Amino acid sequence: MLLHNQGEKINQKSLIISGFLAVFFLIFSLLLWIYLKELSIVFIIATLLFLITFIQLEAYYRNQKVSLQQNEQLFELLELKSQADNHYRQIEALFSIFNLLALRHPLPPMRGWAVSPDFMKLVISSVFEHKPRLVVELGSGVSTLVVGYCLQKLNQGEVISVDHEESYTEITKNSVLNHSLQNVVQVIYAPLKNITIYDKTWLWYDPSFLTSLEQPIDLLIIDGPPGDLQKLSRYPALPLLIDSLSDNALVLLDDSNREDEQEIVKLWKQNFSLSKVEQIVTEKGAHILQLSKK
Repeated sequence: MLLHNQGEKINQKSLIISGFLAVFFLIFSLLLWIYLKELSIVFIIATLLFLITFIQLEAYYRNQKVSLQQNEQLFELLELKSQADNHYRQIEALFSIFNLLALRHPLPPMRGWAVSPDFMKLVISSVFEHKPRLVVELGSGVSTLVVGYCLQKLNQGEVISVDHEESYTEITKNSVLNHSLQNVVQVIYAPLKNITIYDKTWLWYDPSFLTSLEQPIDLLIIDGPPGDLQKLSRYPALPLLIDSLSDNALVLLDDSNREDEQEIVKLWKQNFSLSKVEQIVTEKGAHILQLSKK
C-alpha cells in the first residue's frame, strides 16, 4: 500500500510539471509568432523537442527513484520477515527446552554471547539420542546447566565444562549449585596458554584439565574460546582432544556461520577421519561432526 501511494504521488507531480510546461510552451510560442512570424517556427519546434526530452528525462529519473525506494522497502520487509522467523524458532526451541526439562531455578539469559535456544535444542537432542557417558564442553554457561539436566534425566553420565575466565567460571559454579546439578557437572577454570600445534602457536585452554578425564569423551561441545581471540580460534580443539575422544564421538560446533568456523571445519575434514559432517541451520550456525576412529 505504501509503495502504491508513493507511485501515485510521483505520477501527480509529473502531471503537474507537464501541465506547467505545456502552458509555458503555448505562451512562449504565441509571443514568438507575434514578434517573429514565420521565423518563430524553428524556435517553436526546437523548444518543443527540448521540452519533450526534458519531460521524458524527468519522468524517467523520478521512476528510477521510486524503483530504488521500493527495492529498499522490499529488502527491509524481507529482513523483518527473516527476523520474525528467527524469533519464532528461538521461542519454539525455548518451549521445547522447558517442556523436556524440569528446571529447579531460572536459566541464565540465552543469545548474544551465550548460546541461542535453537543450538541448545540441538545439544539436548544429541544428548538424549547418543546418551554420552562423558560430555566435555569448551565454554561454560547456560548450556552447562541444560546438559546437566539432560544427564540427570538419563540417570547417567557427567559433563566437564571448561572456561578461561575465572570470574565466569565462578558464576557457572554458583549456577550449578542453584540448580542442584553438582552431582553431574564439574566446572573447571583453565586459563589460556600458548600451545604449539603443527609448528604454530595458539592461545588455548590450559590442557592440564585433561588429566581429570577418567574415560573417553563421547560428546564434545565447542563454544569457546572467543572467535575474536585469534584467527581460527577454535581450531585447536580437535587436534588436542582427538586422543581423548571415544571411537564414535560426536562433536558440536557453535557459531559456524562465521568464516573462521567454516574454515576450521574444512581443515578438520582434511586432517581427521570423520564419518559425518553436517551443517545445521540455527541462529548462529552449527556443525555436527562424528569421529570415526575404527
